[in-house]
Amino acid sequence: MFISEVKHNKKKKRTYVAIELDVFHCRLNLHVLSKFKNLPKKLTDTVDLNAIKHAGGFVDKEIRNFETEMVLKPDIGAGDLAHECKHFMNTVYMHIGHRTDADNDEIECYLLGHFIDLVTQSVNDHKKKFKIK
Repeated sequence: MFISEVKHNKKKKRTYVAIELDVFHCRLNLHVLSKFKNLPKKLTDTVDLNAIKHAGGFVDKEIRNFETEMVLKPDIGAGDLAHECKHFMNTVYMHIGHRTDADNDEIECYLLGHFIDLVTQSVNDHKKKFKIK
């Protein structure tokens, strides 16, 4: 799992980060937005703006062409960020046909922790780039 691409749009205060899950052959397109009006046009039909306004984030629970989308506000809290990351990991597991096992979940927990670290790093980079506290 690694970050393969980062783009900052200064005019729209928007950050795009591609996180590759090479083992699972899929990609997360992460969008960190300071303003909802700057949502990329391709996402306007799939993103639930109410979820972003109230919880701070949204994950598309479908993988299309080995990609899915996550949209976060830069002020998302740690709990809500972990919540959205867990939704994404569940989407990946469904994509690959993996069934979770409560008695043997060590690998899933390490993967989730690493993924949360990458997403948190991306949100923090956005905040630093656009001088958001």
